[in-house]
Amino acid sequence: MNKSVEQHDLGKHRRHSRKGFSAQPNADESSYVPCRSGDCAQCPSYDLCRKRVLIVGGIERMEKAYRKLVEERGGIFEYHAGHMKSGGKGLENSVQRADLVLCPVNCNSHGACLKVKSLGKKFKKPVHMLSNFSLSAVARTMERLHAAN
Repeated sequence: MNKSVEQHDLGKHRRHSRKGFSAQPNADESSYVPCRSGDCAQCPSYDLCRKRVLIVGGIERMEKAYRKLVEERGGIFEYHAGHMKSGGKGLENSVQRADLVLCPVNCNSHGACLKVKSLGKKFKKPVHMLSNFSLSAVARTMERLHAAN
């Protein structure tokens, strides 16, 4: 795990009710604030507690699978394809909103990876560079981060 940017604490969070929960953008999402109580005794071992997880790049056709993985674990999913020509400002906005940024290096350009790292530093967001885009790599990283807290 690359620890140069990632050492930002994911925080400990108590379990949130997911009844009627939808990670699709809606009017309520603008008021989203993850709990910062430090009381995680109620959290299951792998509950993202409504953290916003941004995946930059990856294989675009896998976006639905990434979404399912994050949402099934109580997170809010966001995706940026990693295209830098027209997506630079969108990437900046997405990183700023995120609680956790995952960026697989094997399917992103060098420029996109550098931009993600610099935006993570700028906005003090945990950025994790993944060696590949697989669902298992994403799941292992999220689980490892949650277990470390």
